[in-house]
Amino acid sequence: METLMIRTAPIQSAAVPGALAASAALSWNIPRSEMTDGRAILRRMTAEAVELLATRGADDVIAERDFYLAGWDHRQIQSYGPQAVEAALAAAAAARAEARAA
Repeated sequence: METLMIRTAPIQSAAVPGALAASAALSWNIPRSEMTDGRAILRRMTAEAVELLATRGADDVIAERDFYLAGWDHRQIQSYGPQAVEAALAAAAAARAEARAA
C-alpha cells in the first residue's frame, strides 16, 4: 500500500525561503538517483512538489508514487519526501496569502 505524504489542509506556519519555491526553474544535470547531497535532494524534490501542486491544484495529493515515477529512489523518498511536500505546501499557502493581500 502506498503511503500518502501530505495532509489535506496546507500548513500555514511552516517557513519556506522564497528561493526554495523558485527553485523549480533550476536546471538539474544530475540524475535523481545519483544525487547524494541532502540539501540538493530536498531542494529538487520540493521544486517538483511545487510544480505538481501548481498543475494539479493545492488540494490534490502528492504520493510516494509521484516521486518514484520522477526517478527518485526509495531511500531518497523516505528521507526527504515528507519534508519536500510540507515545504511545497507551505510555499503554496504563502503564495495564496500573498495573492489575497495584493
